[in-house]
Amino acid sequence: MRIYAPQGQPNAALRQYRDCVRILEEELGVPPLPETTALGQTIQEERQTAPPLTVAPLPASPSPLPLVGRAAELAHMQHLYRQIGPHGRFLALTGEVGVGKTRLAEAFLAWAQTQGATILAARCYEGEHNLAYAPVVQLLHDGLAREDAATHLSRLSAHTVAEAVRLLPELALDSAAPALPAWDPGAQNRFITGLAETLGALLAGAAPGILWLDDVHWLDSASLELLLFLLRRLKQQPILILLCWREEEVAANHPLPRAAAAAQRQGGWLASGPPSSGRCDKAGNGRCPRSACRYCPPFVPGNRRPALFCGGVFASSFAEQWHG
Repeated sequence: MRIYAPQGQPNAALRQYRDCVRILEEELGVPPLPETTALGQTIQEERQTAPPLTVAPLPASPSPLPLVGRAAELAHMQHLYRQIGPHGRFLALTGEVGVGKTRLAEAFLAWAQTQGATILAARCYEGEHNLAYAPVVQLLHDGLAREDAATHLSRLSAHTVAEAVRLLPELALDSAAPALPAWDPGAQNRFITGLAETLGALLAGAAPGILWLDDVHWLDSASLELLLFLLRRLKQQPILILLCWREEEVAANHPLPRAAAAAQRQGGWLASGPPSSGRCDKAGNGRCPRSACRYCPPFVPGNRRPALFCGGVFASSFAEQWHG
């Protein structure tokens, strides 16, 4: 990080930081040292004045492992996506570590790409709670990488784009961006609205766009505020918001479950737990006799709780969506 940043390569420095956070989390289960996080924050702030960079495309990733035991959930997700019309939809995948949330999301997104969907994706990291808007910057980067990004951004007002330029200077495709007024009581609302409209423009296309955030339980408070803003306005955007989070990392009073419940009442869907192997004949009729049920999957090694899936039936209440 200290080598890349002085050489005018803040993106490379931030990638090093995120790799550091990921490796510490996956291999040791610890966050980075405070001074490492502080250095990442400093580079993020200094990056606002950095010139646009041309980033070489990443090498093709190896073929993913086959998706096993998720056919019903994947089909439900595809059905929800096909239902998107003038109004957007919300979809959340929750559960403990290792139940396959990310793998299921990746399989769905691979299918959505074949349908022509534009996908903006970002992952949240445990050590970035204090790194404001880091996932949002990644989403904007993904959108700016589109070949037709300039066309979609040109449909927005100059002041709207200027608000998003606060986070990503590369969005200023020309030097004619208007000067923004000094910060005032309405500035935060203009800023959030500008970010939301910019993301909406970058998601626009022939098929509904998809905004995916993984490990949302580690989302910083500033990005969470924007996410809640987007969720409350799904009726105004023909997009799909896909979130993945760990249930054990989210407190009962966290805004995410409440937002999920509200969005669900407007046509969203929330799935949790390990793979389901079929439809349980007890679904919707009380608790499943797990020892006798031939459809319920077994325990997943390392999980504290038994399987939460028992078929593909979705109940109407957020609190009662999956029995057991």
